[in-house]
Amino acid sequence: MPLLGRFAYPLLCAYNLPDMNLLPFYRRPWFRTIAGLALWLGAYWLLFRTSGPARSPMALLFDVGLFGASLLLTIALAAQFVLPVRTTRARSAVIQRLLDYGLGSRGPVLFLRHGKTVESKGERSRRGAGVLLADHTSAGVLRTETRYTRAIGPGVTFTEPGETLAESLDLRRQARTVLGTPPAVDGGLRGDSSESVALTEDGIPVSADLKLTFMLDPGHASPPREGQYPNQPPYEFNPRAAERAVYGHAHRADEATAWTDLPMVVAVDLWREEVKRWRLESLLTSGSSSPTPLAQIERAMADKLVITTERRREAGDQPLPREMEVLRRRGIRVLSVEISNLQVPEPVREEHLRSWRETWNSAAEEGVMEARGRGQEARWQGEKEGQLDLLRESTRRLRQLIMEGDRPGRRDTLLELLDGASTFLQQPELLADSSALHEHLRRIAAELRVLDGDCHGDDS
Repeated sequence: MPLLGRFAYPLLCAYNLPDMNLLPFYRRPWFRTIAGLALWLGAYWLLFRTSGPARSPMALLFDVGLFGASLLLTIALAAQFVLPVRTTRARSAVIQRLLDYGLGSRGPVLFLRHGKTVESKGERSRRGAGVLLADHTSAGVLRTETRYTRAIGPGVTFTEPGETLAESLDLRRQARTVLGTPPAVDGGLRGDSSESVALTEDGIPVSADLKLTFMLDPGHASPPREGQYPNQPPYEFNPRAAERAVYGHAHRADEATAWTDLPMVVAVDLWREEVKRWRLESLLTSGSSSPTPLAQIERAMADKLVITTERRREAGDQPLPREMEVLRRRGIRVLSVEISNLQVPEPVREEHLRSWRETWNSAAEEGVMEARGRGQEARWQGEKEGQLDLLRESTRRLRQLIMEGDRPGRRDTLLELLDGASTFLQQPELLADSSALHEHLRRIAAELRVLDGDCHGDDS
């Protein structure tokens, strides 16, 4: 802007009452600046005329010019430290805005921090050239009264006269959650994203916890940078995605939907479409199937919402799913989908628990009976094996004598059997307390030894 135009601009603004918030002209900054400058010049001229010997008008002009040059030089030096600028063009823009501030014709001065706008009251109503400073997590879109102009990223941005901030954006990943609540049996779908109620194939309402993670589309299918590389900015700024997020506002019930709310709206609609493919019993009784029904629904939703390098490579030239394309046109990229905590109506839940208890009790009783049968069979088998071991051990010595050619009598045969049984019962792992039985066998053996070979008593 030429120097003359810069000084004339405040005068022209005096007649633009809507741009000046309908303030009287004597309360406007430009009027105070011009009035102060006029008073200073008048006082200097009176002092010049009344002091000392007469001086030429050229000396007066020289002093005024020297004052103006000193003022401009001071502003230029101060501009080096007002904003983090490095180029000559940026420094020139800072000087211009400092002069505009002195003349009362400055534009908005805004700061974007974590995707939120920090501003003084009435900043956006200013129509002069302004400054916008965004931190590394923020971006924004500028506009005039008639159109959107451009998207701006982290750093310093100098706005043109009449240009202001339309909307601020957060470059970090966003997370939105809808918590499921037990729906009413006769409850219908309200059609909003504040609840995740859906109808199964058999018409039963269910609900679940939905969690969605997304961010502004960085412009590629690779994983977002998010501070992984120290020599690059932590967050990627894609002007095209920022413009789409602000330009393409969706409308529901005659109200605009913010770009941060749109992914959950799409996810809830997709969740309802996927639940329609399942019957309630299939959702509740996963059995031994892997993955579970909720995991299968989650996978189906991720296939239509989340784009990765591998999935894009597999798709090739095929068109993107409708839901993914809707979000892509709004400059949004979904990173993950999570579904958990399935909720059903309370009566349905109680009926399912009752049925589950009956099934579980029946299965438990069958298991107990089967375990008892197996235990009884094991006992019988153990007793049988024990009897065989007893017979084998009791007759071991007798069989050895017969194999050697001996022909023991009745008494010796019985003694060999009793000795073998007594030796067998001395094993501690067979009986916990076999001492009484062992003593009883020993007494029988003692009684047999007083008999003769045919087990007859002594006749004498």
